[in-house]
Amino acid sequence: MDIESVITRQEYESLGRLSYDGFKVYTAKIVKLAVEEALKALPAVMSHLSQQAAYLRELSDEFYKNNPELANHKPLVSQIIERTEAANPGMAYKDVLSKASSEAKLHLGQLSNIKLVSPKPSRKLQ
Repeated sequence: MDIESVITRQEYESLGRLSYDGFKVYTAKIVKLAVEEALKALPAVMSHLSQQAAYLRELSDEFYKNNPELANHKPLVSQIIERTEAANPGMAYKDVLSKASSEAKLHLGQLSNIKLVSPKPSRKLQ
């Protein structure tokens, strides 16, 4: 970004007291320059986001390939992954998935040990 394209040192020093119209001209130049710089960066940002999405899809596919018993419990697994990621900021996503898979298996194991109790038939009072 080149600030000289907005205002040169010579222009700045010759301003004295800036008029409202002069302020509008320089403000418009600044906005135009900022928009141009943002648009130049956009292709790189979009490329990075696409690569990141593809990488996360690959990790997800690999995760469920390595943990097929979790595939039928995606809502629960998703919650555990989110909680694990929040509790470990900065941890590599692959490590988050590894830790979350252990926790998800533990939760599912505990759920499978819960026995459902059916209510006793009520007795009619006479």
